[in-house]
Amino acid sequence: MLLLHAAQLDEALLSRLLQYLGNNSEWADFFRFLKRFLDSGCDRSSLILNFKLALEFTFSVNWKDELDYISPICYVSLMECLGFLASSYLVQNEFICCTKSLLVNMLECRTSKVYIESCLVSKSSPDSDLDRWTKSSGRFIYDTIMTILTTKHMLQEWVHKTSCPSSTSYTTVFLRLVVTLYPLIITLSLGNCYEVTRILVRNEVFKDLPLEFSKKIEDALKMRPRTRSDFTRVLADALATIGDHMVFISSPKGPAICQNLNAYMISKEDLHDVPKIMALLCLEEPNSVKQETPLPEKSDGTKFGNPVPVEVLTIESSRQTDSSNDMFETLWKKFETFRLDEEGHKDSRVVIQFLRDALPWLEQSGVLAVIDKQIDEHNLEEIKHICSEFEKLSDRTAKNAVDDLFSKWQGSKKALEQVIRLVYGTRHVMDDCFANHKSKDGCCKGRGNSRASAS
Repeated sequence: MLLLHAAQLDEALLSRLLQYLGNNSEWADFFRFLKRFLDSGCDRSSLILNFKLALEFTFSVNWKDELDYISPICYVSLMECLGFLASSYLVQNEFICCTKSLLVNMLECRTSKVYIESCLVSKSSPDSDLDRWTKSSGRFIYDTIMTILTTKHMLQEWVHKTSCPSSTSYTTVFLRLVVTLYPLIITLSLGNCYEVTRILVRNEVFKDLPLEFSKKIEDALKMRPRTRSDFTRVLADALATIGDHMVFISSPKGPAICQNLNAYMISKEDLHDVPKIMALLCLEEPNSVKQETPLPEKSDGTKFGNPVPVEVLTIESSRQTDSSNDMFETLWKKFETFRLDEEGHKDSRVVIQFLRDALPWLEQSGVLAVIDKQIDEHNLEEIKHICSEFEKLSDRTAKNAVDDLFSKWQGSKKALEQVIRLVYGTRHVMDDCFANHKSKDGCCKGRGNSRASAS
């Protein structure tokens, strides 16, 4: 996932990967086509096909015999990425259904952003086999998820063998699989959602998932008549209960989407304005979309300014310690609370308190040193200053006094975006790579003596 997010694959790195994986391995073929796509923007169908073949081969390996195998949460992340990339060309004339968290991850992934942009260029020549490989990839993901969901003990063993106890739980992976499955079925018409639900109920899948989420989906089996639109509404409401709303990305030429849907509706044209989408999805502040102050023109397309530097990803994936992990997990819990507090985003007291919570981690983790080189350290000095001034207030709960202090800070928006961007980036790296920290180069499995881990 690091290589996909960074989208930086030069000849030297590719040569090292091929030497490690073996020239004839499935992952070697994928990385060759990834480099070709990143360099030229061409041959999307071969990229999708080889991504699918690599994941297919990795899943077929007897992981019980492997000393260093990819963790299930990393594997699910790669399947999510494949599913999204394979479906992306549908935005031209149809629609994509996904979750808010997946869309945010894909818009933060540089490879995905380049791929989406290639799909939005109406004059680009279509790949003749893209439709076939999209459906083939969707069917592979569907079959793989159903296999895992209906063999619980296998997943439990897989998690136990490959995941750090503090990083991923069995139920987390289970929920992620279900949340990945249904939107993909809706997007690619892979099957009947009611029949899939019946199978999952029979295998007691929903007993391991959040109660309200499970009840809404299970109750769909009581509906008469059972239409696709009705199930889509049920799924949208279920996803809302776990805070991961449904998203529809559609073309004006596409089929009508069911009415009264509890989902974000994004048009194909909106994908040209990624900061707008990220402002809506990440902080859930619709008003922020209309702010007059534009984001920097050199933005990678996220609401949070420039992309997380590759050096930050390297630091966070290679310098994990118990203390830094604990500090970040504490910060992440506070960030989740802050992110969901829509009213708090408008309260300077809440914003400053979040920045105070983030500062110790920023300094201790070593991220500050990287930011000094990549962005403008003046913004971070301002964070320290505002936190210091806040601590000097006799009454930190006095809204007027805090608002007055905060209003004098010209760079507040930019500094907050920087911190949020780094927190999001670190969370992604820790989720996808920490479980495979012991692998040498973080590459997925190919044939022969090569090893399987997160790519």
